[in-house]
Amino acid sequence: MQQSCIVPSRSLTNKSRSTGAQKAKSLVCDRCWDNLFNTLEYQKLCLRQNTDVSPVYTSLLRDIQESATVGCQYCSMILKVTNPEYLEIPDMVCRVEFYPSTVPPHHPTGNNVWRFSSSIYNETSHPGDGLGRGIHTIFSAYATENDNASVYITARPKQSDVSSELARNQIQTWIEECNYHLCCPTQVNVRLPTRVIDLEPMNMSKDPRIVQSDGQEGQYATLSYCWGAGRQTLLTKSNIDVYRDNIPLKNLPQGIQDAITVARDIPVRYLWVDSLCILQDSEEDKATEIANMENIYRRSLVTIVAASSDDVSKGFLQPRTIALPFLVEHPDLVCPFWSPDYLGWTIPFRAAEDHFGTMSLQCIQCGTSYNERMEPIHQRGWALQEQLLSNRLLIYATHALQWRCKAGGKNLGNSIHIENDFGEDPTGLRSLSTPTFNAHDSLLRWMKIITVYSKRKLSLRSDLLPGIAGIAKEFIPTLGANYHAGLWESQLLWQLMWSTRDGYEAFPSKEYRAPSWSWASMDGQITYSYEINCWEVADFNEDDLVCEVVNVKTTPKHSSNTWGEIISGSLTLRGKTRQGWLIYIERGEDSYITVAWTKDNDMSLGTAQAEYDEWKNQEELRQQDDDREPPRWFQTLGPWIFTSYEKSEDCPMIVTCIPISSDTGLILKHLPEGKYQRLCLFGHNNTPFADQPIIDITIV
Repeated sequence: MQQSCIVPSRSLTNKSRSTGAQKAKSLVCDRCWDNLFNTLEYQKLCLRQNTDVSPVYTSLLRDIQESATVGCQYCSMILKVTNPEYLEIPDMVCRVEFYPSTVPPHHPTGNNVWRFSSSIYNETSHPGDGLGRGIHTIFSAYATENDNASVYITARPKQSDVSSELARNQIQTWIEECNYHLCCPTQVNVRLPTRVIDLEPMNMSKDPRIVQSDGQEGQYATLSYCWGAGRQTLLTKSNIDVYRDNIPLKNLPQGIQDAITVARDIPVRYLWVDSLCILQDSEEDKATEIANMENIYRRSLVTIVAASSDDVSKGFLQPRTIALPFLVEHPDLVCPFWSPDYLGWTIPFRAAEDHFGTMSLQCIQCGTSYNERMEPIHQRGWALQEQLLSNRLLIYATHALQWRCKAGGKNLGNSIHIENDFGEDPTGLRSLSTPTFNAHDSLLRWMKIITVYSKRKLSLRSDLLPGIAGIAKEFIPTLGANYHAGLWESQLLWQLMWSTRDGYEAFPSKEYRAPSWSWASMDGQITYSYEINCWEVADFNEDDLVCEVVNVKTTPKHSSNTWGEIISGSLTLRGKTRQGWLIYIERGEDSYITVAWTKDNDMSLGTAQAEYDEWKNQEELRQQDDDREPPRWFQTLGPWIFTSYEKSEDCPMIVTCIPISSDTGLILKHLPEGKYQRLCLFGHNNTPFADQPIIDITIV
């Protein structure tokens, strides 16, 4: 028999055992107590001595309903997920299984996650013939510090006060513990950024001041936050001399005041905030400091993340609500357990005969699991770089104060920390921040980062490339230093296969920001499609590529930041091309944009459309009669191809197509100066380019 993985660290007197049993029994009805909670089988589950076998609890629904009305916690929980219609049917039986689980991963370790499933059936039928499934869900469990179950249930209740003495002590403990993590950088004095906010001025004033570091060393914290539309206090050429003397604390936005409070609690003397440490009316100073952003965040002692605040004027130290709001991507998703005052259910926990404690259960979906992507900070473009570059994060989330370093994540007060209720999120910060050590994995990671970054918002769209430049420099060891408008010269062809995301509005930038072959030329979310599946294993097989890069170049706007804004760029490809007409097709309720190939030297739309219509008619007949041979041109010119173009009002339009790989290529628009503009991707199922000559084309 498997032994318990947790050994109790304290003994209990007979009195405490008796008191614990009485308290536990008072939570449930006699039926639940006798048939489930006061059984050896349930004890084995509590101690994880036999998790393969779960005791099955069955009861008439009318009995469960009656017990729930008089306060049985377990019956109340079962009733919460039961379809009310079943309560009107006589002799309905509810069958329940309840057992511990290790999935999803969580902190702290312990018996803190439980699975619950219920089914409803008629008393005269077999459970397998049930009328319907009640529910299958996952609960998190917590116990109070002095409860008899706390040795086994190691998670604690959520702490709502993120600025309490407990929070201040916890922050200091986290930082001290992190200094002993072998996987985390040591906390040493580093060269300070050009300017920092001094929180301990020599005149002992509570008001901070701006100091020029001049190469001085020390430790500092950084702030990651949303500017928002509220009142800002900005460093400019006109006020820098005044701010070197002092910045009246009361004049700062509440979010900056809160960051100063946290930094002093750590305690750390210096704080770096972009709005107050970069001259906001100097393009030269901006370019210089943005070019150094990688070092600013990577060298900081800790980054304070105001995750829950969408505006710097609102602050982020307000008490949190105990019940976690619905932090899910689909707000209309309804969980039967959730309510505004939802605190969960408290049920017995049996550690031995007459040795009982209690554990409180909360639905992971609406009470525990944390979806970081729904926080306001995760809508801001700059914040992705700030958090990926930082070694330590102090996250003021919607529901809790969180700590995150390379060793893992924790919540204030040791409440359960679950980053995602379905396990590892490939687009989550933890996954994206995992270092890669070869070109293949690095390229895949870069594509994931771009996909996540492209959907975020920037106050200035011209910041699109600067806002990710610091992360890009991380990839130099594996992808090289040749970087052009958000794409790496190494394995460049694969990176050309980006597309706009279905269901998301994306369009070319009205102001020049990047050449058309770069994802940075678009406003809106992009993704990598067709042969490249960013979330799975991509092989990047070089044998699949059917064209080559002749030349690629970009011109930076600022010589001090060659990784930031650019003013021009071009890409020359060598490969086979074919011309056709981009046409819009309506077929019943369906519509799509495809290419009708031109034939020989006839470039007319009429001929191309007629050829396409002939193929379409023949294809429909062929699908009805598999023995019918397709026409010759079906095999040589190719059938319908898929395009990612979405502007039907531009059709018909003459285009040039160049395949990049065996199944994906670019659709281009010819420009007057003999160059081309990228329009979109296409996918094809055969080889309509086989007889075409190889030429060089330049895309701008």
